[in-house]
Amino acid sequence: MRSSARDHNHRASHERALLVGIALLILLGTLPVFAHHLPLPGLTQLGEMERLGAVCLVALHLALAPVHGGVHVLLLIGVAYALFDRIRATVRLKRGLAALELSPSAPGSRLARIALEVGVPPSRVLLATQPGNPAFTFGAFKPTICISESLVARLSDAELRCVVAHEACHLARRDPLRLSVLRFLGLTLFWIPALRRLAADVAVDAELVADAAGAGEQPLVMASALVSAARERRSFHLAYIAPLVSDDLLAVRVRMLAGERPILRSRITRRAIAGALAALALVWVSGAIVAHPLHAESAERTCLEHSGWPGSHLFCTHYVAGGVPCPHSVASAAGVTHSRH
Repeated sequence: MRSSARDHNHRASHERALLVGIALLILLGTLPVFAHHLPLPGLTQLGEMERLGAVCLVALHLALAPVHGGVHVLLLIGVAYALFDRIRATVRLKRGLAALELSPSAPGSRLARIALEVGVPPSRVLLATQPGNPAFTFGAFKPTICISESLVARLSDAELRCVVAHEACHLARRDPLRLSVLRFLGLTLFWIPALRRLAADVAVDAELVADAAGAGEQPLVMASALVSAARERRSFHLAYIAPLVSDDLLAVRVRMLAGERPILRSRITRRAIAGALAALALVWVSGAIVAHPLHAESAERTCLEHSGWPGSHLFCTHYVAGGVPCPHSVASAAGVTHSRH
């Protein structure tokens, strides 16, 4: 059983690492979008700079401003889509719950007694009289456990205790709310593919942590309960939290409870990592450049009055001094005397 405790601690640590990674991706993905709108010190002085070496900051600003504006549009689209997804999930959940014909567990019943043994108030455990998902936890702010009537009849007392303890772990950790928020954030920043994959890994870890909590000192009993629950499963779809049994994870969970060490592959791929790095680089470069103001109090006729396509003036070796306009400025285009490159 020490091995089981170590596995539980390892999964919890892994989940914390995933959450830290998600937080960093969210911070890195959104900070450049808003930072330049804030009254940060140093931006006024930054406006006095027109070049960084041979790179014209004004031209770079003008060239990347549409990209930065596109990031704003993507963020608004992401928020709208994430809100739509959560509203749709709520509607589907209500319809699904109505089809299950839920009823409170009767006082003194076998299910109510085992719920009390596990430490869950019987009022937080509902019985589904119609077939569907055998056991799951729902509710963002007041999570509730639902177990099908047929599964309760199929399981022994020890197996039912494992199932209730498993769902009690989801309830105590508020997994419905956590996973719903993670899905919302993943859809909001949909241009960072690694974020959605990290959220999916958190959902898997949540199931494994709950398995360990449900198994206690009887991991094989928990494994037997999972197999029995798989036989009860129907097609009722939960859009925000994985049910007790999912086909792609069942075999791995049973083998882990049996003491094996199966390979549990992360959903984070090299392609997802490369996509995240590319997206973050684009967001940060465009955000950093757009933070450069397009006005300078001490400047006269220089790069600040651009003419033509900004890309044609991205690199400029002309040194502006004494009010002499840059060769690519509006003043120069009008025929003002200037030095050549």
